[in-house]
Amino acid sequence: AELDTSYFLGNAPGWASLKGCDARIANPEDPTTWTEILPRVRMQPDTRHRFRLSAGPEVTHVRLDVYPDGGMARVRLWGDLSASGREDLVVRWFNMLPKGHAKAVLAEDGGLTGGDTEKAIANRPAKTLADLPAALRNSIAG
Repeated sequence: AELDTSYFLGNAPGWASLKGCDARIANPEDPTTWTEILPRVRMQPDTRHRFRLSAGPEVTHVRLDVYPDGGMARVRLWGDLSASGREDLVVRWFNMLPKGHAKAVLAEDGGLTGGDTEKAIANRPAKTLADLPAALRNSIAG
């Protein structure tokens, strides 16, 4: 994780922490569902703070808390997608494609033609990876 206070000299936060929540299985509105990812740490003004985080549960949302309120130039989080996270991302991507682009993807990557592409597009939004045409699933997995 990178918490960057660059260019904030007089109003940088003194401390910061990160918490995460998996909104697929928990309600982000419930404060008890948030897990600590980075405990409260001291911050310096005009500095890129980098932290190696230990492996923890999968999260879909991350919350930054700063004490007291102060400026934060950016927050960067690096990590790897889990298998289920990758599948969710592929399904969301396919569902959001404009119709013309979806036709091109299905024809080029999925090997579908005419009526099959129309049927696949009409069946959107897909709920799971299994709802995508088999040829497209295979091209994505490969």
